[in-house]
Amino acid sequence: MLVLGALFASPLYAVTVDGLFSAAVPVADRSSAETEHGVGEAFNEVIVKLTGRSELLADKRVRKLAARARSLVTVVGQAQSGNATDGYRLRVDFDSEALTAALRQAGIALWSRDRPQLTTWLVVEAVDGRHLAEDEITNPVFTALAQSASRRGLPLLRKPAAPQAGGEPTAVLAALLGPDPTPDGDVGEPQLAGVLSQRGDGDWVADWRVRVNGLSTFWNARGADPLTLTASGLGRAADLVAGGYTTAGDVGGELANIELSVDGIRSAADYGRVLAILRGFDIVEKLGVSQASADRVRFTLSVRGGPPAIRQSLQLNGQLQPNPSDPALWSLLSP
Repeated sequence: MLVLGALFASPLYAVTVDGLFSAAVPVADRSSAETEHGVGEAFNEVIVKLTGRSELLADKRVRKLAARARSLVTVVGQAQSGNATDGYRLRVDFDSEALTAALRQAGIALWSRDRPQLTTWLVVEAVDGRHLAEDEITNPVFTALAQSASRRGLPLLRKPAAPQAGGEPTAVLAALLGPDPTPDGDVGEPQLAGVLSQRGDGDWVADWRVRVNGLSTFWNARGADPLTLTASGLGRAADLVAGGYTTAGDVGGELANIELSVDGIRSAADYGRVLAILRGFDIVEKLGVSQASADRVRFTLSVRGGPPAIRQSLQLNGQLQPNPSDPALWSLLSP
């Protein structure tokens, strides 16, 4: 039996993400061939949402599952909108239990539904360097940002960047996110800042900075389509965020037995609340009680991904706090 304990900085509050086993993808028409193609594209999108890792699409284990994607589908239906000129969208729902079991059997760990919000700032610059406010002209860029986050199963908290005089993208990114924290500082929530600038030749340049676990990554890209640049930038940021929050549990989804003590349980309602928290983590396979005394309860859990995975889930949930003087003890916070 492993004893669970860790010390964290201030908690990151998570959002429980729904719709991870469904996708709506574009198709050219309503033919059988195009429908089958759409099922394959939907499978790819769902795999990335479930695992957080786009690179897994090239993994032979996933490609083997993709070959029988149709057998994992529960519902296929055309979306109501669409036409022969602009194309249609195909809605595909996958069997959550069957797909989860297949992925775990293949040794692929799933990302918990409780995920950190990516706080995001996006600045759009005109050719003369002015920062543009969000309006009917720039709105498609912000829509592309939100849609890309949704396709990745990543909660997005977008914050407005006030219109101002332009500056070098690196200076703008520095102003939006500020300096990275010191090694012993509070790493805070994941953050993304982007500057999308139009050039005189009609091209666009996207400069990005994402901060995960207190460390920043910078990159840029150039292209003719600002929507494509925005979507690809969010995609890379999602890979980095998922990498920072799934590495701990990416051990093939192996089960480990864990003890977790919680104090602050002073009523039946408190006890029910802790049970609901622990049962709500999809990495928890079994849950029991080994000891209860005063306001403290010791729980036994079987967890996929072991101690690192449950620590991460508890940190993101934010309702239980580790006790600094006893690493095996957690405290229930007031609602």
